[in-house]
Amino acid sequence: IGKDLDYIQSVLNAACPRLGEYVWCSQTWWRTTEHIYSNDSGNCNRGLEIKHWLDNHEDEYNHFVILDDNTDMKPLMEFLVKTDAYDGFGFLDYMKAEKLLQGDRDD
Repeated sequence: IGKDLDYIQSVLNAACPRLGEYVWCSQTWWRTTEHIYSNDSGNCNRGLEIKHWLDNHEDEYNHFVILDDNTDMKPLMEFLVKTDAYDGFGFLDYMKAEKLLQGDRDD
């Protein structure tokens, strides 16, 4: 929240050299801006927001991964690499993310 793309790329590169290269956009349109609610309780569903963004930009990517410390990613759970809110993005997270970015969804 409140971080720009350069910051996110630098954090990913610190976790693993060149990982930030996978985040390729220098514009702010890469962020989801829609607030899509999954039910009447008023809970925002990030997975639906991301799916909405992906559906509207499907000619701009081949593979994707969601890096988040939350799990509200339905219907995209198979693309989620759940990071730890305290320990961050670890080696096993990197391995799973790399696999997803290569288009391999089998565990």
